[in-house]
Amino acid sequence: MTQSEPPVDAASLLHDEELDRRAQRLATIAWLLILGCFAGLVFVDRDTVPGAWWAIGVGMLMLLHSLARKLDDLPVSGFSLIISGLILATGIVSLLGVSLPLVPILLILVGSTIALRHLFERH
Repeated sequence: MTQSEPPVDAASLLHDEELDRRAQRLATIAWLLILGCFAGLVFVDRDTVPGAWWAIGVGMLMLLHSLARKLDDLPVSGFSLIISGLILATGIVSLLGVSLPLVPILLILVGSTIALRHLFERH
């Protein structure tokens, strides 16, 4: 015996398309600004603006992108929040003159995120 699928609601499809358009628009703006930061990192003398400020800028842009998604009732990725927080923290700590082992920290955070997501999805 097969289950019949519920009828497709045209208003629901239009709502989903609108959400996709808004998400794409926010992502495009965020990537444009982030790539602008990276271009600044390449073309601006490091004595003028230290690299730590560029990391802070990219971290802030990524966090603002997540905030914009939240305010627009779009889903926010926990992974992107962790990455943006890590980039922001890296810039701040670098300004303070402390050197961090970024790759191990990133691997620990990514692994923890995957493990916690799996744990909470089961319960």
